[in-house]
Amino acid sequence: MLDRAVDTVAFPDFKRFGRRAVGARTDDVAGRGAVTVYYARRERQLRYTIVSGAGAVVDAKGTAVESVTYGRRTMRLVTGVAGTTALVLERGGRTVVLTASGSDASLRRTMARLAGYRAGGRPAF
Repeated sequence: MLDRAVDTVAFPDFKRFGRRAVGARTDDVAGRGAVTVYYARRERQLRYTIVSGAGAVVDAKGTAVESVTYGRRTMRLVTGVAGTTALVLERGGRTVVLTASGSDASLRRTMARLAGYRAGGRPAF
């Protein structure tokens, strides 16, 4: 885990997957704080956002949504938003959104694998 968290939910350290944290930002989503950490691997970037407070905040109107399962974890995969893929899940009672440019099958598998990562054998969610 990185030394950065929202509420009590820490950001994962994806170094073992060849991705390093390269930046962060904070935003307001529907009146709730949100922190995004940017991870890079070569020229591809992945964004990992944790929204403070309980309850869902993502509305996927006008997009294709499918459920994907990785291990024991089921997540919502959202595609069709300006060439971006988003994976939405819950971790520690908080909404987490992983986003990346593109929508190919390899990217979707990678995002699901990262979302299901178990840090030190413990679930990262």
